[in-house]
Amino acid sequence: MKKILAVVVTVWLTLSGPQPASAASAPSHPPALIEMQHTAWTARDGAPPNIQDIEQTADGWLWLGTGDGLYRFDGAQFELYQPRSGSLFSSGILAMGRLADGRLWMSFTGGGLALLQDGVSTSYDDADGLPRAAVYKVVQEANGRLWAATSTGIAQLAPGARRWTDANAALGLPAKFLALDLMQDRRGTFWLLSPAGLYSRPPGAQEFTKVAEQHVAGRLAETPDGRVWASQPGGHGMQLVYAPQDVKAAVPDMSMADSIKFMFDHAGNLWSAAHEGVRQVTFEGGKPVVREFTAQQGLTGTSVSALHQDHEGNIWIATPEGLDQFRSRRVQELQLAPMLTFGAPLLAGSHGDVWIDQYYYSALGAAPVHYGPGAGDATLVTTLYRDPRGQVWSGARDGLWQVNGKQRVHIPPPASLGKRRFIAILDMVMDADGGLWVSFAGSGVFRLQDGAWTALGGMPELDKAVVVSMAADTAGHLWFATVDNVVFKLEGRKVVKLGAKEGLKLGEIDAITPYRNGVLVGGLPGLMWFDGKVFRSLKGANEARFFGVKGVLVAPDGRVWINSSQGLQAIDAKEMDQAMQQPDYAVRVVQFNFNDGVRGISANESSTPRLTRLSTGELLFATSSGVYRLDPQRYPTNPSPPPVHITGIWSDQAAQPLRPAQPQVPLPSSPESVRIDYTALSLTLPQRVQFRYMLEGVDTQWQEAGNRRSAYYTTLAPGSYRFRVVAANEDGVWNTNGASVLLVVPPALVQTVWFKLLIVAVVVLLAWAVHRLRLRQALRRMQRSFDVRMAERERIARTLHDTYLQSVQSLILRFHSIKAVLPKNDVVQLQIDAALEAADVVAEEGRDQLMDLRVNHLCQGELAPALESTCGAACAQQGVAFSVSEHGPRRALQAEVKDELFAIAREAVSNALRHSGSAAVSVQLVHDSAGLTLQVRDQGRGFDDSVLQSGQRERHWGLAGMRERATRIGARLTIHSKPDDGTAIELALRARLAYR
Repeated sequence: MKKILAVVVTVWLTLSGPQPASAASAPSHPPALIEMQHTAWTARDGAPPNIQDIEQTADGWLWLGTGDGLYRFDGAQFELYQPRSGSLFSSGILAMGRLADGRLWMSFTGGGLALLQDGVSTSYDDADGLPRAAVYKVVQEANGRLWAATSTGIAQLAPGARRWTDANAALGLPAKFLALDLMQDRRGTFWLLSPAGLYSRPPGAQEFTKVAEQHVAGRLAETPDGRVWASQPGGHGMQLVYAPQDVKAAVPDMSMADSIKFMFDHAGNLWSAAHEGVRQVTFEGGKPVVREFTAQQGLTGTSVSALHQDHEGNIWIATPEGLDQFRSRRVQELQLAPMLTFGAPLLAGSHGDVWIDQYYYSALGAAPVHYGPGAGDATLVTTLYRDPRGQVWSGARDGLWQVNGKQRVHIPPPASLGKRRFIAILDMVMDADGGLWVSFAGSGVFRLQDGAWTALGGMPELDKAVVVSMAADTAGHLWFATVDNVVFKLEGRKVVKLGAKEGLKLGEIDAITPYRNGVLVGGLPGLMWFDGKVFRSLKGANEARFFGVKGVLVAPDGRVWINSSQGLQAIDAKEMDQAMQQPDYAVRVVQFNFNDGVRGISANESSTPRLTRLSTGELLFATSSGVYRLDPQRYPTNPSPPPVHITGIWSDQAAQPLRPAQPQVPLPSSPESVRIDYTALSLTLPQRVQFRYMLEGVDTQWQEAGNRRSAYYTTLAPGSYRFRVVAANEDGVWNTNGASVLLVVPPALVQTVWFKLLIVAVVVLLAWAVHRLRLRQALRRMQRSFDVRMAERERIARTLHDTYLQSVQSLILRFHSIKAVLPKNDVVQLQIDAALEAADVVAEEGRDQLMDLRVNHLCQGELAPALESTCGAACAQQGVAFSVSEHGPRRALQAEVKDELFAIAREAVSNALRHSGSAAVSVQLVHDSAGLTLQVRDQGRGFDDSVLQSGQRERHWGLAGMRERATRIGARLTIHSKPDDGTAIELALRARLAYR
């Protein structure tokens, strides 16, 4: 029911709109064309169809209400919008506008109303008390109350309330009526328009009062001067319903404004739908001037569905087929007499006058004066020149002429040219002596002085040079540019030839002009500057290029102007200064091209000059399509810095959520690629918006992005990064605050601190395992060495037993045999007994040494029990008391350490038994965390001082062997002994060497 009602009312409104041309007499003369720059977007450009309304919010977005939903537009891209919170109704949008608090309201063809702010949508329908009707307008009072004009009357929503109320009765209005439009003017007066009449409610009043009859559908509007108008389509036009007392201007005739779709722009001009297009009505001297723009001129459709003016002053027109923009032109095309030459030559006079092609204009806009003989090819003008004395020269196909007002005085050409039907003069210049240099195509350069021509001006260096452009500097030097990448500098009678050796690389040079100590030269590849020594290329910033340069002009303020295939370009004097100091500096270029109203490009014809400056300061430049004027001091500029928004963040092709005022945006760990989309809402010329961005933590300086609206990064490490973007509008006005967002990249599993600590622990563990492996291998090698040594000891023991001891024993037996045959108490027998006693001592010592070799020095089992068993048995045989004590928890010993300690202790006990005469020997083992201590103590006679000083007994090696064993395992051996006070042998070993 809602949708049906809305559609019926919409159809009724449409039928009551502009009538076809047959309903009114067509004008005798078609209206003039709207003199503004026009840009169109259609479905081919992504524009949505069936745009019903247009609005702009304070953040700069342009909103389009369509039959398919809500779109937003940044001047470059159309986006179907979905709020981040809440939802919009599924039907098409009927009407749309902006409330005083900045919220966007929209009503729908199926009924219902939505309010949108900061991505949050709040919807209302009949469940919230909103009438089951079409909503045409929503207005907000200063106290925050909302008024809705609907097809059943007025509904109101109190501040902070959720439910709407029917306000018809309270406002003194009928119970049910069609409220077509509702407006509150700047004084606070409410105006209500319906088919039942026009009503008003002044501030402070409770009810509306009918002030006029109204029988057809219409709309209300307020002009910048405070006047209120109401439309009555169907032949009634616009009616003035209120005018402030201080407004004295005459009331213009508005009968031609016969449309329900209209608006007043900021200048008070009326824009409305017209037959097959849009109409602009300006009021010049109080009289309306009508201009139109139709589908035949490029409008996207034949009917207008919505009009709007944005913050920058641009006019937006919606049609069923697309979206159109009208904006002020910076460059104006001159309306001139028909010209023969594409890229016509231009020559400025000294009083605002100008020569263009074959015509003289005393001022721009004045009637042309034809100074040429006719309009045929034979008189085609290719070159115009005004010498320092003010004399105008014209180079045409029919020769060289002096121009004096309407008269031309023919100058006979050089005799060497012969009687040609057509000649081509490429350029002219006058030297300091009054000689006129002229370049004739195909014939070379000649100098005219006192009526006489001199070939090459007497300069043989110019032979065969095809000079296409000439200039004279303030020092009296002449500069000639050729088609083959050569520049000649004439200094009096001296000719300097400059070319590739000096860095020139332009090929054909079409423009040359003095600049500082040298010249600026231009051609097809670009623009170069000669600084007196070398030529240097000028580079443009933000992808600006200097292609097809046909004219170069230096203004009095130092700004350089260029007429090229890119249009008209300007470089500020400060930018030129920077380029002079830094050869690689890219100058910022101001462009004037098709976006500013320029048609065509700088033509390839050799006419010159293509660019001139009038005495009024205005510039004229010629293209293949016409001649254009620009006032460098007065062309419209945009002072508004563009609002900057970050519109999307993508990581590895997946969209990341982005919300207003969101403190940070989390990204996945280890993103391979990150794309950040941004925009700047400068709608006048979005093609010229410039961006800079920086990702703090990655970039060390601003990145120049030109007009690109995305930034790309790869392989971001874990951490926080702040992305910042700033933008400038078409006139270089920067929004330095821009927009920013904090990106957070969490670490991946392998990038976390605990994972790194785990890796360190694993590495340490592996190193420890390798160490243990190497230690085991070393121990095995030592064990094999011990085995070899033991085998050798056993071999030596066998040898001693089988040879040495047996031989000594045999020798003793033989001496006993000799002794037996001798008389008793014989002197020889006594000597033999002494020898036998000595032999017994030697045999005993041999057996002791044999026992030392035969004893296994490897400790079997724990150290303390092994010592108690071995050393205790030896002490028992000698009748010596022996004891072993162990302190601290027993810990496992290194195998090599245990064996060496066993050997050292056994040796110490054996020495005590042989030499000390002690009645008791004790062994003490102390285990603690610092290390191991072994002590062997006796109570005997002790060592002599000589033994302590030398460290061993003469011809005894026990003490030396103990020291060697202690050194082998890294232990410290100490001997404490005093005569008749016993001996203590102490060995200390650190824990890391002793224990396993």
